[in-house]
Amino acid sequence: MPTTTKTTLHIINKTTTNARLYQDCCDSMLEGDELLLIESAVYAGCEQNFHSAIPTSFPIYALEVDVAARGLTDKLNKEIQLIDDNQFVNLCCIHHKSISWF
Repeated sequence: MPTTTKTTLHIINKTTTNARLYQDCCDSMLEGDELLLIESAVYAGCEQNFHSAIPTSFPIYALEVDVAARGLTDKLNKEIQLIDDNQFVNLCCIHHKSISWF
């Protein structure tokens, strides 16, 4: 997990059925930004083409407790890093700002 200050942490909690939300999020991401999937958004991390829709320069995280609660641990895209609650707090602290896409 990064230790330097980053620009923006984008947090999504909806599934990809809300395609416009994901498009708006991706369109607003700048170099140094990162993406965190929480709640129902962790389903997106299981879709084969999800990671290819996000530019590779943007790290993607998923909240481990939400992934486990939905039985998706073995189905999550390998490029997505699982994080715990403490790491979630750390991500919020190292970014200048966070945006929740709800």
